[in-house]
Amino acid sequence: MLLEINGDERKNIVFVFFSTVKKQWNSECALTGCKHPKNKKDSLVIHHFYSFNTDFSSLFLNSLRFLPENGILICQSSHKAFHDMYGYRNNTVFQFLDFLKFLMKDSIKSTPISSQVFQEWKEGSETRVYDPARVMKLHERLGKIHIF
Repeated sequence: MLLEINGDERKNIVFVFFSTVKKQWNSECALTGCKHPKNKKDSLVIHHFYSFNTDFSSLFLNSLRFLPENGILICQSSHKAFHDMYGYRNNTVFQFLDFLKFLMKDSIKSTPISSQVFQEWKEGSETRVYDPARVMKLHERLGKIHIF
């Protein structure tokens, strides 16, 4: 199991996972397409579809933790918005699909495509511009994942 691997091996596994996920998403947010967020606090982060803290006690589930298909590159503000809705424990790919539906619904309501995930953001400066075509394509892609 990964938790039983020594520090250097674990660091290498983590590095390969992060590098692979960033490369898969062309080092840009899967939801907005931004490569370098204007706000440095809104850096690009990797979200695990199945939470990093999920009980990965079985060998199969343990292998999912760092499977690149279990990760997606998104802006920190989108990542926070997801976890504000679904919490930080025991998350699933199905929750992320619901989150994408929420974003698609929200982007249809707003004109132009500028959308903000939570009401409190509407009064602040945390604005994300979601690309509806990108979000819909991502939703279709995730709907085809059968290994999870």
